[in-house]
Amino acid sequence: MNCGKSRCFDIYIQYSNKNKKKQGLFLQNRQEKEKNERNETVPESFVFVDFFLWQWYTETDENQEKKGHDAVTYRTLKERLQNIGAQEPAEEALCLLRELLHADTASVLAYPEREYSEEVLLQALSQRASGRPLQYIVGSWPFFRETYYVNESCLIPRADTEILVQAAIEDIPQGVRFADLCTGSGCVAISILCSRKDLRADAVDVMKDALALAERNAVRNGVEQRIRFMERDVLTWTPPEPYPFVVANPPYIPDAVVETLAPEVRQEPAVALRGGEDGLRFYRSLLERKELWLRPGGAFYFEIGADQGEAVGRLAGLSGMSARLLQDYEGRDRVICLTGRDCENETGKEN
Repeated sequence: MNCGKSRCFDIYIQYSNKNKKKQGLFLQNRQEKEKNERNETVPESFVFVDFFLWQWYTETDENQEKKGHDAVTYRTLKERLQNIGAQEPAEEALCLLRELLHADTASVLAYPEREYSEEVLLQALSQRASGRPLQYIVGSWPFFRETYYVNESCLIPRADTEILVQAAIEDIPQGVRFADLCTGSGCVAISILCSRKDLRADAVDVMKDALALAERNAVRNGVEQRIRFMERDVLTWTPPEPYPFVVANPPYIPDAVVETLAPEVRQEPAVALRGGEDGLRFYRSLLERKELWLRPGGAFYFEIGADQGEAVGRLAGLSGMSARLLQDYEGRDRVICLTGRDCENETGKEN
């Protein structure tokens, strides 16, 4: 070949700087330019394909050193995540590669030593090391049968809340408008609407940024025509007319306990976590005004803390309502279904 490595490197760099041009057109123009300048013939072998040029360039010691410094494999990514305390490093590594680099999961698993040198992946590792939740880094998260945008304005959707969604899908009366209080990302109301085409919803939250995110999620999941968003503080606001059905995943962690939560959890909105001194502020407020929130025969379906079933059931009893507890995937109390005693005469548990 009638050129040295430095000449090939020069061609590759110039080609990279003009990467919007077609490879063949670029090299053809390069040939013609050299012919005109030197009035000589350039050998046909001088027209390289991009793949060959790239291989030639990456064989230099300088680039190999740079590649070794920046590159991350699935295997090393798992190790780094494990070293910073990730509970499921293998799953997190796959998630980062899939969501940030659009890597195919099967391909990643088949070639665990394949190198990924994209800067965004290294930035993600840095963020995870600082304690930022994985869900906020990738910007979206699956919940129930849908996928949702998530950011620091909302709670991260969790599998336990799917128990609330499934119960509501099964029990909300046909063709009504229900309320979803403390909607956050909107995942509860939107997943219900996705499974029940006959329903409409009012999604209420005190945080403007959360409502903006919920609106995006409604569009993403195709239910924007059947949901209304309201910026209200449900502890003081009452609706213009009562609903036949109200669902909520409210703040229910006692204020003092919030300070003891894992650092990742404390990065979620405090207003969506703090449930007052005993964690029952939301339930107490709604039950004291139940006639303003519920039509006769209506129902409250609330997510609760694992140790709050008895306390919330007692509050419901004082308000003339009956309670039924549903358990999460770990067998812990997670949802309380409250109805008027004329609708249900027994208190019990269901799996």
